Amino acid sequence: MAQTGAEEAFFLTTKIDRLARDAGFVLKLANETEKNGMGSFVFCDLPDIDATTSAGRMVLTMMASVAEFEARRISERTKEALAAAKARGVRLGGYRQGAAERASERKQKAIADAEGLRGVLEPMVRAGLSYRAMADALAGVGKLSSTGKPLAPAQIGRILQRLGLSGKLLGSDQAWVAA
Repeated sequence: MAQTGAEEAFFLTTKIDRLARDAGFVLKLANETEKNGMGSFVFCDLPDIDATTSAGRMVLTMMASVAEFEARRISERTKEALAAAKARGVRLGGYRQGAAERASERKQKAIADAEGLRGVLEPMVRAGLSYRAMADALAGVGKLSSTGKPLAPAQIGRILQRLGLSGKLLGSDQAWVAA
């Protein structure tokens, strides 16, 4: 491929079956990268394959077909195993006694715990603190997760949702600003 002064782009993946288990998709992707002048694929499990050559294209096609075959075989074996288990009388899926009640109890407890934090969190939301800053402030007053660790920013977000505090996310620091 002729160099035009610009860096050549490559598509790098560890294994072809991590990219896709659909041979047609892999070939379409190879066509698009070649058509757009993106260099070629580099597969860590097949480092010497150049998908822009006829031999490389054949190997890419074969390996993509093998990956697709294996995906279909996994599905077939799973279906066969489930059918065999069902024939033996194993009950698959379905209702678990008391599961809905336990889930409802956990949800109510989470809502009650969040309500207990409303007085502390509302001023933080109005001040525009980030989720991380809110978690640090709560840890400073002894409010930890059920595992005894400081609350994670995602947990702060869920607590704010439970409290119905409206706002919007700003930037990568996940600041929550009242709307």
